[in-house]
Parts: sequence; structure tokens; C-alpha cells
Amino acid sequence: MLSIELVGGSTEAILALPPEGRGPGVLFVMDAFGLRPRIQEMAERIAGWGYVVLAPNVFYADGTVAELAAPEGTQPRWEDVAPRVARLSGAAVASDIDGYVAALRALPEVGDGPLGAVGFCMGGRVAVRAAGRHPEEIAACAAFHTGGLVTEEADSPHRGLAGARAEFLLAHADNDPSMTPAQWRCWARPWRPRAWWRRTWLCRARRTATRCRTPRPGTRQPTSGHSSS
Repeated sequence: MLSIELVGGSTEAILALPPEGRGPGVLFVMDAFGLRPRIQEMAERIAGWGYVVLAPNVFYADGTVAELAAPEGTQPRWEDVAPRVARLSGAAVASDIDGYVAALRALPEVGDGPLGAVGFCMGGRVAVRAAGRHPEEIAACAAFHTGGLVTEEADSPHRGLAGARAEFLLAHADNDPSMTPAQWRCWARPWRPRAWWRRTWLCRARRTATRCRTPRPGTRQPTSGHSSS
């Protein structure tokens, strides 16, 4: 684990390096259940494609990775993590995003080219906000099973995208009530004056979005950890 200094304190972060030891940087934003072995595996998988991956503990204000982990032998519970997710508003995470992007850019293993951002579950909202706050840095952004990208709130993630230059990939279940066709149309609207909305790809799987689970020993692990929340 690395330690990243932020305005609000220090946080731990997973660092995964490509086989070549150097490459483009990717900010990986965890899901609601925090940094754990499964997130390490996912970061290493992306690193295997040639990227330098940094995955910070975005809940550092609530505790360290060890303090926030579910007790050994138990599954993480949504009722335990929901209050942390609720506190991660746009205003609360703004300076943290700046710190994550700066820390990623400062890594000696990261090349001079543009960065990417990817988030799962609620982490997708942070990744999208990062693309909006740092259009000069982030050229690609992906969010998987991320709800709440379009809301009525003043700081809804989609409202901060007028200056974004990234290409976006959004992947959702086709019956996900937190990313409806109407919300998708609202998502596209900020780009229309400059046609950047055309740089978004929307993928809908024909199933219900699943909640993240940390598999018990001996069980088959899912492809990714995320929830529809």
C-alpha cells in the first residue's frame, strides 16, 4: 500500500504496475465495500494490460483499510457501508479527487500521456467527477453499475461535465432504476453544444445489477465487485 497525502488527511492506496514497469496512469475508484483482495486483483488485471493503476481508499475519513474491513469470515453488509457512501458528496470528494489525480500523475512509473479513470458501484461517480474536474488530464472514463450519475441535486455528477474531454463507457443492467433511459438523455445533454456527448458508449446487460460480494474461500469469484447503488 502507498500513502497519499490529501487536504483532509492521508489515505492508503493500492498500486499495481504493468509488466514493463511503466505506462499510462489509471485512477481506480473502489466500490462501496472498500479496498480488499478482490480490488487488488482487479487493479492487477488492468495493470496487466499495460497501465499503472492507483486505487485509493476513498473512505479514509472513516478509517483505515483494516479498520473498515468486514470481520474475518463474514460478508460486507450494505447497512454498514451505506452511511459512508452517503457522506461522499461532490463537495466532500472534490479536493480528494484533485489529490488522487496529482498523486497518480506524480508517480515515476506513469508516462506523460493522458490518464484514465474507472469506478465500480459508487466509485463510478467519483471517476466521472474526476473526468469533469480534470479534463486536461483524463481522456477516458468508465463506470460500471453506477447509480446516481443523474440526479436532481445541484452537484449531480452529470452537471460537472460541460468541460469534460474524456470518452465515457457506462455499463448498467437494463432494468437498473438508478440509470433509466430518461436519465441517460439528461446525461447526454451537457455535451450537446460541443457534441462531446457523442463520445459516450452505454452498455446495458440483460439482468439485474448485482450487489458486490467478497467470495468465501473455495467459491468462484465474480468478474467484478459492484452494486447498483
